[in-house]
Amino acid sequence: LEGEERLRLLNYQCNNISRIDNLTRTPNLVYLDFYDNKLHNIDNLDPVSNLRVLMLGKNHLERIDNLEALGKLDVLDLHSNRIRAIENLGCLRELRVLNLAGNQLARLQNLEGLASLTELNVRRNSLAALDGVEGAAKLSRLFASHNRVATLKAVAPLGHLASLRELALEGNPLCEHQGYPAGVLAACHQL
Repeated sequence: LEGEERLRLLNYQCNNISRIDNLTRTPNLVYLDFYDNKLHNIDNLDPVSNLRVLMLGKNHLERIDNLEALGKLDVLDLHSNRIRAIENLGCLRELRVLNLAGNQLARLQNLEGLASLTELNVRRNSLAALDGVEGAAKLSRLFASHNRVATLKAVAPLGHLASLRELALEGNPLCEHQGYPAGVLAACHQL
């Protein structure tokens, strides 16, 4: 491609791509979309260090790694993969939005380094508790619907998030208990 070094947006949605490669001539990319492909690994992103948005939803990813060069990343979408653990995100100091919906998460962990994170989507996982979010002090929106949260104790850690303004819990066993909305509001007085 002539002028590819000036590209800022690249969309590779729905292309059966199994490997991220050949990005060395696109250093000015700010938006990269690999939604609905066949990626098993996150690799070869070092050349696109100016990236602000990375869309990797609906692939075959099992791990979060190789993001060290993406210190300017603002949005990371990893929904509908096979990810079991939140890891290797501490290098993403500017990350504001993280979408991990539809994965295989059983715990929220390793969010401490995400000082700018304001939105976290963990819908449709296997979370029984919401502890581990305390490290994301700026979190204002948390979407945790359709998990395994069954008690108010599992929601109590959210009370430490002074910035939390929006919380979605529908589809959790907790929602079947009479009076659960009042209990959640008591635990999360900032809502």
